[in-house]
Amino acid sequence: MRDHGRARKLLDQNADVCFLATHDPQDGVQVRTLVLRDIVERKLGIFLNRSSPKWNQLEANGEFQLLLYYPSIELQYRMSGTHAHMDSDLVADSWLLRPDGSKYLDYYYDRIGAQSTRVDSREAMESALAKLQRSLPEPDGLTAPESARGLYLEIDTIDRLDLSDRSRLHDRRLFTFAAGRWTQQVLVP
Repeated sequence: MRDHGRARKLLDQNADVCFLATHDPQDGVQVRTLVLRDIVERKLGIFLNRSSPKWNQLEANGEFQLLLYYPSIELQYRMSGTHAHMDSDLVADSWLLRPDGSKYLDYYYDRIGAQSTRVDSREAMESALAKLQRSLPEPDGLTAPESARGLYLEIDTIDRLDLSDRSRLHDRRLFTFAAGRWTQQVLVP
């Protein structure tokens, strides 16, 4: 994505994040910010933990919408499609590049509390995490736990909104991938 590269060059605060929306039958639509790990053609890579509600939601129904918004160039992308599991070796290798705190947090999910579970207080969670860290090797000695996962969100629909037109008649286009090619349709903004 050329626009992603432009946003990165401009040090856009959103260049390496995405906003993922999934649906839970009981709690409705849920949106969260994730680090965008990889872009390969139509695939956008994200890492997550199997204990995460978003993992369960994606596995249960496969529905998602992904939002990229680059304020530096005034572009928004809303995308949807399907998802595919990343190769476990790629996940394991990439996991080693994560910040140390994130590595320990993955172990916390496995051994103390799954992602999004309630805790008595932030202090109690930090204390439990510190105790867990003392029982584990230094970060360089850690390997990705079995619960570390990666997904490629395979995009087949893109709604691109260019907000830069000062007349407020924004340029909005719908791109659809089918039969091995992209088609484009202009939309009323």
